[in-house]
Amino acid sequence: MSSSSTDTIEVLLDRWGQGDSTALDELMPLVYEELYRVAASYLRREPPSHILEPTALVNEAYMQLATKHTKWQNRAHFFGISANIMRRILINYARESLTLNRSSGASTAVEPQTSDQSMVELLAMHEALERLEKADLRVGRIVELRYFGGLTIKEIAQVMAISPSTAERCWRLGRVWLRRELSGGSPSAEASAIFVQSPSVFAEPSFPTEELTDDDFFALCQENRDLQIERTKEGELIIMPPTGGEAGIRNAKLISRFGEWAERDGSGQSFDSSTGFLLPDRAVRSPDLSWLLNHRWNALSEKDKEQFPPLCPDFVVELRSKTDSLKKLQDKMEEYIANGAQLGWLIDPIERKVHIYGPGVAAEVLDNPETVSGEPLLKGFALDVRTLWD
Repeated sequence: MSSSSTDTIEVLLDRWGQGDSTALDELMPLVYEELYRVAASYLRREPPSHILEPTALVNEAYMQLATKHTKWQNRAHFFGISANIMRRILINYARESLTLNRSSGASTAVEPQTSDQSMVELLAMHEALERLEKADLRVGRIVELRYFGGLTIKEIAQVMAISPSTAERCWRLGRVWLRRELSGGSPSAEASAIFVQSPSVFAEPSFPTEELTDDDFFALCQENRDLQIERTKEGELIIMPPTGGEAGIRNAKLISRFGEWAERDGSGQSFDSSTGFLLPDRAVRSPDLSWLLNHRWNALSEKDKEQFPPLCPDFVVELRSKTDSLKKLQDKMEEYIANGAQLGWLIDPIERKVHIYGPGVAAEVLDNPETVSGEPLLKGFALDVRTLWD
């Protein structure tokens, strides 16, 4: 779309927002082709039995837009609202069809028909996307345009008036967020019945294969400070859920006890759970507690200190909560050691055990210990873990 067309659209939107009803009639010929493309993409995800055609979907959206009294901000706002209206039209259709089919006995309790199953999946996706929009409206709009609307990253950037790199980062984050929501909180899609039964519904449309650069990943995290995001060495993004109250209290106690020692000792720098480290294998991890010798910290550039330090801390701690998988935490501890950590503690208040990791040796498991010593790396530090059991 040319810049002159964009300017004309902006002018018409402003007139329409100020109450000029004729502006909408002038606007539609300019935006119809783009709206039709979005509608056609939406309908490609519908079951073959769907009765709506793209033209009908655009016309229905037009009728709803005509009744809106909105102060349009820009063309991105208009296309975002239009795409949202189309999605809601299809969602209402899916709900009505499911109700009709079930009341008429068209599907069985054992094996729902393909069209019913597709509609159930569409509703699940819709509800998850609504939760995403509440968490981050821009990310939600980008996912809607990319997944449902089928727009390319470049087209989304044009519609949303943002850079392609920002659009792509938001798309990646939104996709990870939705996978976690649809898998019941697990970062693995395999835990979700929807993903297992109909993976094609959630297949990424032409998702770019290149990985985020380290700078891109850092920018993504800065743009979404309310989320704690990690990256595996394979490049998979993982959104870490907030801790519960009990886990938060334990972590605060742990950081307080260790911080007092680190301040007195002065031989290194301690970090809390909000600090990410770029490990040698390119994973980015945020231990619950970490510590780094001063000479390694001082050798970093100012940029490295401001972003994710490109190294593995000398000492790392993971504190298990009731929602954490023990096996995944054990794998993470092994990863720290493989990347250069000298000492690692996996503290498990649930089973009252402490797993101690070090290079070249098997993990040692202490059963209900009173204290755990950090010698010889952490000279003079011993943690009274009994304070973490209660």
